[in-house]
Order: sequence, then structure tokens, then C-alpha cells
Amino acid sequence: MNKFLEKYQKDQHYRNKIRLIIYISFIILVSIYALVINMNSSNTSPENIINNNPDEENNQTNQEQIIKIPNSYTYQITVTVDDEEIIYTGKKEYNKITINKKSNDLEENYLYEDNKYYQDNSGTYLLTSKEKIYDKIDYTYLNLDNINIYLNNSTKKDNQYLVYLKDIILGDTSNDYFVVTIKDNRINIDYTPLMKKFNQSLTKAYVKIELEEKEWKRWIMNEKKEGKKGLIALIVCGLLALALIIACVFFPKEFFGLFTK
Repeated sequence: MNKFLEKYQKDQHYRNKIRLIIYISFIILVSIYALVINMNSSNTSPENIINNNPDEENNQTNQEQIIKIPNSYTYQITVTVDDEEIIYTGKKEYNKITINKKSNDLEENYLYEDNKYYQDNSGTYLLTSKEKIYDKIDYTYLNLDNINIYLNNSTKKDNQYLVYLKDIILGDTSNDYFVVTIKDNRINIDYTPLMKKFNQSLTKAYVKIELEEKEWKRWIMNEKKEGKKGLIALIVCGLLALALIIACVFFPKEFFGLFTK
């Protein structure tokens, strides 16, 4: 240690080498630290797949994607209108959706692809209409993108989103609203006040949406694995770069001699 300090104090060239190594090491460490911070901020857990952090009570929610929607997931949608219940299950993969519909002991299978709906008839898919599939509540009110729009125009109170009809219906001046509650991967919506605008005789219109947790977790794990691979690659490259710099600075003859033999 004493020899190092003596050489460091007397040899200007040696001091410059040490400073260069320290500077480059600092840059590499800062780069790795920045990547780790970025990974931690972008990691998603099942609890924040749906961003349910409250703003101040009674304030309008910010324009954001409150329900974070991946490209692929499985779902179950339970629609209850008066005393009738319809259950939709299936899987969404990018622009393709499989739909299984169960209602009154009747089960039907559909497919949405290329902006068209098809009914599965013993393996043959026949063109059909969206209205036939979603005959009790229009798919507009089940679509997650549209629900995000409602949430962005809602008022947050406690753990509920209050969607006032005057905020989503042009010309409406009432104080009526419907309620959306969100917990983990489950979304519950009481559309009754909204649906009564179109059908006064209706007494109940509930929607419950469940996004299959395994699919969401697998999507999250893939995101984390990719992030870890990038971090490991950066650390390895950083260490290799540092080793090469040290070899060039302190052992130039030995290092460059490898390429001249």
C-alpha cells in the first residue's frame, strides 16, 4: 500500500491512469444503477396491474390507463340483467378473441378476428353479428378500453369510481351515476342507472369482469425475465470493458503483445 501511495504521489502518468480507471468504473456503475432503478419502476405486480391508487377524494382521476391491458389474457365476464345471467369466457390474443357464451343452459362458441364475428358451427365458422352475441348489454360497455374512458371521466370516492352520466352523455344534466369498483384483477360495474336511460323497465344491470390471474402473472414474469437478462448482459459487458481498460493501461506490452505474436 505504501509503494502504491508513493508511486501515486510522485508519478503524474500513474496518477492519470488511476483517475481514468476510477472515472470509467464510476460511469459503468452509474449505468448499471440507472438500469436497476428503471426495472424496479416498471415492474408490475398482480396488485397494480389495475392501477387503483386513489387520488384525493372527490377529485377527477387523471387521464391514464387505469386498467393496464396486456396484449394477451384470459377473461370471464358475468352479465346480470334483471334475473337473467350470461357468462362469457375466452382468451384475447392481440386482435383475436375467443368467446364462449353460456345462457339458460345454452352454450355457444364464437370468434372475433379481422374486425368480424364468427359463430362456431361444428368447426365451421359462420359470419354473425356482435348484437347476437352481446344481446343483453352491448359490448361497448364490456370493452376494457371503453371502461378506461369512463374511469378517466369519473370521480374517485373511497374505493369506488363514480361515473356521472352527465360526464359521458351529451346533454345530460342529471346527478345520476353508476359505480365501478376494482380489486386486483376483478372489475365490478353497476350499470343500472345508465341502462335505465334506454330501458325504464329494467331493474338490474350488473357486470363483473375477471381477468385470469395466471395469464397476467405469466406476462409479468416474462417482463421480469427479459429485464433480468438485460441487467446481466450489461453487468458482464461492463466488467469486460473495465478489464480491457485495466489491461491496456497497466499492462500494455503484455496485452498488445498477444496480437503481435
